[in-house]
Amino acid sequence: MNSNSVEALLNSPISREFTLRDICHCGETWQKIKVLNIPQQEQSKLDLVCLATELLDPISEQFGKPVLTYGFAGYELLTHLKRKKRSRIAPKLDQHSASELNSKGELICSRSGAAVDLYQPSFSSISLALWISKNLHFDRLYYYGADKPIHLSYHREPQRQIVFVNRRHDGSVIPRRLSIFQLEQLAMHGIEQC
Repeated sequence: MNSNSVEALLNSPISREFTLRDICHCGETWQKIKVLNIPQQEQSKLDLVCLATELLDPISEQFGKPVLTYGFAGYELLTHLKRKKRSRIAPKLDQHSASELNSKGELICSRSGAAVDLYQPSFSSISLALWISKNLHFDRLYYYGADKPIHLSYHREPQRQIVFVNRRHDGSVIPRRLSIFQLEQLAMHGIEQC
């Protein structure tokens, strides 16, 4: 693929509010290294379109366009991220690779689907997470705290799984599945009550 066709692909709208570039070229790491990061698999492209139309566009309509901090992660970007000493990614689980393949021709993430990490500067992440959990057909929503981006994924058969990821002072993480009711309790009372 030549540079003109890559640019055309990246600039093509995949929903009312988003282009492929918005999802593939977001986040600090991509801004620093700027590797070619476009989906190679047709299913990945379809899943990114669905992520944008079914999840990101409704969020934009309700709250304004969110800031994407991590989006699609193709093979080249993942290779770079895995080299980092303190990599916080889980490519076999997190759906950021959509339906992309590794060097052995296997799915990087067996779940497939597509994911982004996002926040909306004008709203707390708990407000965003509550609205999403009540109104959208997401696959997974990982909530890290009121001032942190949330992880949101799309899948053709959504699980609607909400996970609170509690980071301890020592850096370890404790994931905990929550119901919508428990997420509401977390919003009202903090971790102790959920």
